[in-house]
Amino acid sequence: MKEIATEYIPTNKTSKNACISEYQNIEERKFDNRYGNILNSTIYYGNKGDKKYVIKVMSLEPMIEFNKKRLTNEIKMAKLASDKGFSPKIHNVFYCKTEKGKDKLFMVMDKINGGDLAEYTRENKLTQNEQNMLKKLINDLFENDMYPRWLSKEHILVELDENKKIKKFYITSLSQFSSLEMMRENSKKEILNELEWLSDMTEY
Repeated sequence: MKEIATEYIPTNKTSKNACISEYQNIEERKFDNRYGNILNSTIYYGNKGDKKYVIKVMSLEPMIEFNKKRLTNEIKMAKLASDKGFSPKIHNVFYCKTEKGKDKLFMVMDKINGGDLAEYTRENKLTQNEQNMLKKLINDLFENDMYPRWLSKEHILVELDENKKIKKFYITSLSQFSSLEMMRENSKKEILNELEWLSDMTEY
């Protein structure tokens, strides 16, 4: 994990939410998948003063090779998207042993004020300018070597201005994204795995 995250050792290892005790008003958000896949993770909301954060907590146990590669890919894609301004800004990624003795990975990012696009479009229609903003975001992803396998309205977040108008779009669920290098490597492995029939044609 050291290649994608730093280690954090809490001061009080037995207190509730020990690994994120520096944040206030911690609230678990069950079934909230706006900030990524919830099958192997839990979403919390918290704040420091007036600043609001989303804390995504991902289990590291058991860490089989497939899960390790998938998690590493998600973190790398999330950091790249954050640096480019395509996804909520990531402030910290660290791993920590919880008060229950479980190893977990924590990703702290900005909370976007307008919810997701699915919620927004239940009561609002997108203007032509807003549609163009969204199309530009998608174009920018591909131009920066980030290729989504799919992208739902629930994984597009909406930042609103003081007039409740869309200021910016963000994408989440980076586990569904690949780079050209990753796709090349995965394709090569799939083809090589399919060549198992060669053993039936080999002389010994």
